[in-house]
Amino acid sequence: LVAEDGTKVHGWMIKPGKDLNCKGPTVLFFQENAGNISHRLQNVYRMIQKLHCNVFILSYRGYGQSEGKPSEAGIKQDAQAALDHLLERSDIDTTKIAIFGRSLGGAVAAWLASENPTKICCVLLENTFLSIPALAPCLLPLLGWALGYKSRPLNWIIKSPWKGSEFVAKMLTPVLFLSAGKDEMIPQWHMRELFKLHRSPRSKWMDFPNGKHMDMWLKEGEKYWTCIYDFLKTNGSYPN
Repeated sequence: LVAEDGTKVHGWMIKPGKDLNCKGPTVLFFQENAGNISHRLQNVYRMIQKLHCNVFILSYRGYGQSEGKPSEAGIKQDAQAALDHLLERSDIDTTKIAIFGRSLGGAVAAWLASENPTKICCVLLENTFLSIPALAPCLLPLLGWALGYKSRPLNWIIKSPWKGSEFVAKMLTPVLFLSAGKDEMIPQWHMRELFKLHRSPRSKWMDFPNGKHMDMWLKEGEKYWTCIYDFLKTNGSYPN
């Protein structure tokens, strides 16, 4: 794909087995900041198996085979290029595009949904944050006086603040909030605050008390996949 600024980014469209014209939902998958898209293949395989969906997974600029250097402005362009690409495809149902984002990918997904409210059917946000400044003191407590969710003297030094709280507050699309009770990276109160900020009455909170930051798809079993399937079905991604 080619982003608005000319940067070439890499992604994979993965379909369920031999069903190359699957007309179920297509999930646009935004990953965490660590690793590359090849590290998500087991997760994607299980998603396709359980949801009978297509998955398009994007490699952000500066990651994997994508050109450029990571930045908030650049990754937003990459995300928009991915959605525009899907909307132009003839081998999927473009009225059934859902966006999934975990961790950093949740902020990317929330931004994209806030900018494209009529082009997607719903959003799945998993273990994401209010903003990078709000997250910093959780990882580095000694910086609590300088960085934070509210105004702090050094918030300005973060060049990619990813203000997820602002994106979520603007969103009108239904959102499924998938939250781990034992997240070792992002305290669960970030997700709870995001849920409070969202305005769609069709949104849903799903708590996994024993879940951790990265393993809910693997360790929470049918409870995890069933709640996603039911949410997608409620929001028009499968035939009634």
